[in-house]
Amino acid sequence: MLRGFDVIPLDEIPDRPRRQGRVVADARGRAAHGPAHHARHEGRGTAFPASYHYHEIYWWLRSIPEDLARTVVAELAEAYGIDTRASHAELFMSWDELRELAQDPLVTIGAHTKSHFALGKLPEADMRAEIADSVARVERELVRPCRHFSYPYGCARSAGPREFRVTEELGLLTAVTTQKGLLHPEHAQALTALPRLSLNGDFQDIPYVKALLSGIPFAFMHALQRIAGQQSAA
Repeated sequence: MLRGFDVIPLDEIPDRPRRQGRVVADARGRAAHGPAHHARHEGRGTAFPASYHYHEIYWWLRSIPEDLARTVVAELAEAYGIDTRASHAELFMSWDELRELAQDPLVTIGAHTKSHFALGKLPEADMRAEIADSVARVERELVRPCRHFSYPYGCARSAGPREFRVTEELGLLTAVTTQKGLLHPEHAQALTALPRLSLNGDFQDIPYVKALLSGIPFAFMHALQRIAGQQSAA
């Protein structure tokens, strides 16, 4: 599937947009053993109608302030007798496992904030602390520099120019969003605002991945966006 591509570590990304050739770098948002499994609960005895599905609740939570969203989730978990720590603790890697993994020369471990807040919703001081403290924790636990960062959620509302500036000010080499796209020469000037090809469950079949890696779907999408922008401006 990756024939014709160079698989590179994240440390090489700053130099590669300036060079010819196709590359793949694996940037994951979490250190987990496997995919998280989400249970869908009907709205028995809660403020949510029974017709609500998981994705509707999820996107509603994404639209409200972070502290309120955490409070709502905690109250729902308590109402249904769910221990939020124990229910998925086995999915996430321990620091000892990460230390062992970090010994592999093909593995680069970056930071992802302390609390997985949507940074765009936070005051700048809190946002900066979320990034800086997570970088410091990774460096302390792994006893090596942490040069790379992945924005929680990574959409335009969660990570924008302010967040891109702060990650650069904190000395990170790269930071990845979840904005869809491939790397191009111009990304050498925007290394803390990199796009990403997300294999998040929607398009994991090999034919889909090959099509996405070709860049054609993104070129088509960006062309449509430009046309829409021109029509809006007219």
